[in-house]
Amino acid sequence: GVVSRSTDKLPADVFIQDYARLIEPTLVEAGGQRFRAKAVVIATGSTPILPAPWRQFGDRVITTDEVFELEDLPASMAIIGMGTIGLELGQSLARMGVTINGFDQIERVAGIADPEVNRAAIELMRKDFAIHLGATATLESVGEQIQVTAGEQRVVVDKVLASIGRVPAVEGLGLEVLGLPLDARGVPPFDDQTMQIGDLPVFLAGDVTGERQVLHESIDEGKIAGYNAAHIEQSPEGFQRKTPFYVNFCDPNIIAVGARFDQIDPDRSAVAEVSFSTVGRARAMGAARGVLRVYADKASGRLLGSEMIAPR
Repeated sequence: GVVSRSTDKLPADVFIQDYARLIEPTLVEAGGQRFRAKAVVIATGSTPILPAPWRQFGDRVITTDEVFELEDLPASMAIIGMGTIGLELGQSLARMGVTINGFDQIERVAGIADPEVNRAAIELMRKDFAIHLGATATLESVGEQIQVTAGEQRVVVDKVLASIGRVPAVEGLGLEVLGLPLDARGVPPFDDQTMQIGDLPVFLAGDVTGERQVLHESIDEGKIAGYNAAHIEQSPEGFQRKTPFYVNFCDPNIIAVGARFDQIDPDRSAVAEVSFSTVGRARAMGAARGVLRVYADKASGRLLGSEMIAPR
């Protein structure tokens, strides 16, 4: 569906499906040809992290790139990494009948910063599958299966899903020709309001930035980068970015808006809380699960942010 609406009908000289690399900031090599452009937008996305020692296990250790290609569901699976993706897939696969064990070396899930929301989330997610937190997982072969050990926990599973994060897909792009220092992930400095790299006619958009790796932010970045690349003759326009907003599609949903709990000043902020177990309407809907926490500035009353785990 996506392909048929986007690239299917593009002529071969317009859409080149091949690895591209920069020879100069505005000279691109791909498919044995070179292309000179007035401006370049880099939107190569991100790629799942797979630690080198885990590659020895072949197709018994998969990432999110492979999980949707599975023709059959394994009987058992361990998911390493209880961020948004690991948690969503863990709950989904558990509800499809796979025996799931989730692991994370930290004591938080889904990137939640608020301890009360985190506590509620862990309790609710554990109704669907086992979650082991606070210890690093190690893998070893046991016959055709894999043994996962973390602290006192030990399970033997058919498959392991590595869900320990994503990194910008910059390998082989030749970003060093931009002449700017690259950070630890290989990304050059850029302005998040213009999406421009340094003062070059080169722009970043989407997950490749390594920053706001969510769909609505990537769409905004594409619009900003595209607008400024198309109007390269004028100085780039800065656009105000949205208030941070994240939704995790577990059941119940986990949501964060604005400043996170660890970003507010505890002395100057008020925290309000409501538990949905006491809300009449939620109880009538059979959805009395979760907690909502709201943070505000004590002096002005201004809303700073919120984290919650709440149905629908």
